[in-house]
Parts: sequence; structure tokens; C-alpha cells
Amino acid sequence: MGLDISVYKNLVETTNEDDDVIYTGNNSGFIYQLGNLKQNTYYSVESVDDFCVGSYSSYSEFRRILHSLIDNGKIEDFWNKYSYLVSTDYQVLKREDKLKRILDINYKSVDIPFLEIIDFSDCEGILSCEICGKLYKDFIFYDSKAKNLNDEYFYGLYKRFTNATMIASENNGCICYC
Repeated sequence: MGLDISVYKNLVETTNEDDDVIYTGNNSGFIYQLGNLKQNTYYSVESVDDFCVGSYSSYSEFRRILHSLIDNGKIEDFWNKYSYLVSTDYQVLKREDKLKRILDINYKSVDIPFLEIIDFSDCEGILSCEICGKLYKDFIFYDSKAKNLNDEYFYGLYKRFTNATMIASENNGCICYC
């Protein structure tokens, strides 16, 4: 058993709960990554790609290596420093009025490379078209550095995510973790 990634395109809000839909209710702790998608809403989708990342521990290692491309410190310190930007309990955000600040950035991005993946749930989360566009730019910018690590597993997965974020960002799509 492992983590699977699905890439979709042509999202359209729907009330029809058939087999070709995604439901955005699973992002409650990661509102930012939904971009302009509505929470607790069904969207009809066209499936483009599916791939298995591997075990959850393999994916955690992927995120640690991804983090090392941008920061020499511990990933736990990174999470502690930046997690409030994209993943915090909704009630805490509301109480501290940080949600407005996060939502006011119009989903253009928090200007920290890969933050939306490094600090994101690996169980049933959704990365919107806008977030995928930002991540795609991050993947392109850091590609040579990632390749130079000479880690075949990491770089293979890095290229899968590069392609997935490109497809989702160019076709009103999204990436779903399942």
C-alpha cells in the first residue's frame, strides 16, 4: 500500500456525484492549496494521469530531499517556521485573522519554493490549478539542482511531479493525493 497521485484536467463544478468527480471537502487544514476551488464542492474531471509515489515513508523522504534543494536546515524547522502560511487549523486562522491575509494573496503563491508540497497532507489532499502553476515554476527552476543530486528515485519522482503540475496548471486541473 502506498501513496497514489491522480492528475485531472477540465474541472467543472457539479452537483452530480458520479464516478468522474472529485470532492474538495478533504482540504480543511490546507485551504490555501485549494486556490480558487470551493471547499466541500464536487467537480467533474477528466483523468489525465495516475502514478504511485511509493510508500508514505518514501514520500516523506522525497519531501525531505525536495526541501534540501531550498534550505540546508531540518525540514521540521521549516515546517515550524512556515506552516502557518498554508496549513493551519481553520479555527486558529479565523481566531487570529490570518486567513484573510492568506486568502488576500489571491493564490498567486507564497514565494517559498515547494512550500505547498513540503507542508501538505499526504492523505486525500488537493492542489489546485493555481498552486500547480506556482509549483511547476518551482520544479523547472530547481530541475538542474535536483538532477545533480544523482538520486534516481528522487529525480524520477521529481520529473513526474514536474509533468503533473504542468498538466494541471495548463488545463484548469488539479492534483489529488489518494
